[in-house]
Amino acid sequence: MNGGEVPRVEHETKGSTVIVRIEGDVDAANAAGVRDGISRLLTNHLMGLVLDLSRTRYLDSAGIQMLLDLSERLRSRGQDLSLYVTREQPLRLTLTLFELERAFPVADSLEEALAKIDPAPG
Repeated sequence: MNGGEVPRVEHETKGSTVIVRIEGDVDAANAAGVRDGISRLLTNHLMGLVLDLSRTRYLDSAGIQMLLDLSERLRSRGQDLSLYVTREQPLRLTLTLFELERAFPVADSLEEALAKIDPAPG
């Protein structure tokens, strides 16, 4: 747990994709706020969302549910979700154990994650 610390969340738009970087822990104390903040960035003009979790240390069950909620919201709008998590991160094992790679792509690089949203950018 993060002791009440709020993760740092930054975003940028690249083409028709929003990239959101989350640095810190996502847990029951802050997952709803993180999800709501990300949801406000989503417009009908986007192809999808890339979550850069390369600096995310920890997701508890509320953090995992946040990912599933975002995925479902995007899917219902015809948009995609892709995650960037390095293979070396302990978080990657969590995603694998929960078989989240079945729900959305998990990429080894930001470029790969972007390509999974828009295979022919530009």
